Amino acid sequence: MTNSTIVRKLSIKAIAGSLKTYVMARLADDYEGDDKLVNGQKLDVAQIFGIANGVKSGEGTYGTWYGFTGSHEGVNVLTGETFTSSNAFLPEVATDLMRAALKDHDELEYAFQITAVIDGDMKEGYSYNVTPLMQVEERLDPLAAIKAKIAANSAPALVHTDAPKAAVEKKSK
Repeated sequence: MTNSTIVRKLSIKAIAGSLKTYVMARLADDYEGDDKLVNGQKLDVAQIFGIANGVKSGEGTYGTWYGFTGSHEGVNVLTGETFTSSNAFLPEVATDLMRAALKDHDELEYAFQITAVIDGDMKEGYSYNVTPLMQVEERLDPLAAIKAKIAANSAPALVHTDAPKAAVEKKSK
């Protein structure tokens, strides 16, 4: 069994520390370390998973924030350290997905890989990619019905032609 540090709120900062400091230091022109970062480079940061059973919100310095109540765990992929909490704060794209799913359901199992994508043009120096680590339950997938219809109808494939434009225009006249 892995020892886990209990934190008041589970967040990227709680799991990995200040990414902005880490990223900006390595993007700096005068940085001469072996681990200099370049735009587009991806850094796996954390895996976050758990069971969310509620959403809470409030107003902060940067606008409205949302967090999830339940049982949550995060793993720092660089160090292997694990953190647990009854409150989780996730990157915006994951938050939006989970908030939508929790509107119609009492709880939600989730698991995400969080990756920082280096972008020196952004104020923070990076943005987040969020990749689900488990299949979304059909009952929680708002697009499941559409996907099933597409699969059932097996829409005809589009015909691709490499014929020159003039030949295509001639045939259609």
